[in-house]
This record gives sequence, structure tokens and C-alpha cells, in this order.
Amino acid sequence: MDELLVQYPGGAHGSVLDVFGWKDMEFRHLGGLAVGTPEGFWAQDFDHDGRIEIGTKETDWSTDLPYYLAPRLLQWYRWTNNSFQKVREVKDYSSADLAEIKAKFLQEQQENPATV
Repeated sequence: MDELLVQYPGGAHGSVLDVFGWKDMEFRHLGGLAVGTPEGFWAQDFDHDGRIEIGTKETDWSTDLPYYLAPRLLQWYRWTNNSFQKVREVKDYSSADLAEIKAKFLQEQQENPATV
């Protein structure tokens, strides 16, 4: 089956990907995927298995940082049986990057605690 992928902004900062295609002789919305970042989506065979995956970036909330500073997770999804299945997630930052971001956040807190 051939699918049509439609990407658009969602909410204040998010991205949405909808999948449309033919099912039961009708052109329908088959499913979708949403993330809380404006990073969008891209289609690529990231693992070279001959199947296309969908890549995106999502906020890494495990760092306990606010949205505007939180680093991103690189996520890969595969369209399987009419839904997206996450196949891989990796940090899109190094330990040194995180240390620098946290130092910046602590400095902001000390300089202007009412705005952080």
C-alpha cells in the first residue's frame, strides 16, 4: 500500500505527522504521530534494512530541565500494521553538552531567580 504523509505544526511548539491511504476502497486517515518539539519529521532507512523509518526529535524530560533548555532525544518510528512503533531512541547530546546546559541553567537561576 502507498501512504501519503502530511506534516504540520501542532500546538505551541509541536509537530504532527498524519498518514493517509486507501483502505476498504476509501481514502482515509490511517494514523499519526505527534511530538512536543518543532523539529518535524523525516523519512529515511536509518538502519539500512530496506524499510523506511520516520525520524524526529523529542524533549528529554529525564534531564529535569525546562522545555527551552532541555536537550533532545532522536527517535525512530516504523509504520507497522496501521500504527507507528518506536524502533530506536538515542540521546542527541553528549554528557559534556548536558553539563554545559545545566551550568547555563544554574547561572540563569542565580542571576534572575524570578524568571526561571
